[in-house]
Amino acid sequence: MKELQINAYDALARILTYPTPDFSSRVDDCCDALRTISPESSVLVSEFIGQVGGMPLEDLEELYVKTFDMNPATTLDLGWQLFGEEYNRGLFLVKLRTLMQTYELGESSELPDHLTHVLAVLARMDEETALDFATACIIPALRKVLEGVPAENPYHGLVEAVLKLLESRYGAVLEEVSQ
Repeated sequence: MKELQINAYDALARILTYPTPDFSSRVDDCCDALRTISPESSVLVSEFIGQVGGMPLEDLEELYVKTFDMNPATTLDLGWQLFGEEYNRGLFLVKLRTLMQTYELGESSELPDHLTHVLAVLARMDEETALDFATACIIPALRKVLEGVPAENPYHGLVEAVLKLLESRYGAVLEEVSQ
């Protein structure tokens, strides 16, 4: 099960990066990886494919930048979503960089709190730590991102797919905490 989870989270991370020529095959791989562990998320990714499938790469790149890079309310830098410019974001970044090193995950041009890195770290954590991290940090931050992405934007469904996956895995705990 752990290997399926790692594959699914890594596949989601690959389609939440800046689009490249192999984007279509990465999205197909993501659908396949999600089908077993989260059929609901797999459907949302399939719908995303339907919305962007015929889009020229340049248009998809522009959509990605407008959606996630040009609007602080929808940035995939989860530390920003949680802490803004507060000192705690710096601590969050340091902790994530340390976790990335612990799990031998390579860095990219994105900061360690970018959703792509966060998903890779989460997939490799033990269950208790993952539960705490997902419920305290990732799910609340993703809810903020989802609120900011317009429903008609294809990336709305993609962010929702990640959120649904995490809520299906960790949501019962969130419901208990809020009661």
